[in-house]
Amino acid sequence: MAKASTNTRGVFLRARRGAGIVILKEDVLVPLGLAERLGRADQIGVEHDDEPLFQARLELYAGGDEAAGYAAATRFLLDHSPAAFDRMRARGLAVDLVVERGGELNLPAALLLACGERGLSISITIR
Repeated sequence: MAKASTNTRGVFLRARRGAGIVILKEDVLVPLGLAERLGRADQIGVEHDDEPLFQARLELYAGGDEAAGYAAATRFLLDHSPAAFDRMRARGLAVDLVVERGGELNLPAALLLACGERGLSISITIR
């Protein structure tokens, strides 16, 4: 059995505005039909270190089996209509998908298609 790749350290949806412009959690959660669920590893929540909030991050995958992580991110995107992301942009947010990783990158076509249909660019952070 082939060893699962672990180059990807995390995949998350990022929402931000221009420098110094505050984001309300509701700007992210309401369009996606989510409620804040911090502190539970099996749930998606808005994470932030700053007060006030200048960038929101929805963790979709945090290490482990890379293929399963990309599949989870793809499912999340497909479970939310393109209109949900349009509503986030209408609230003035810039939204993208961020892949934190080291080494070679091989994103599955389904993930790329889901991002494209929702107007999401993909940012890659090499660490």
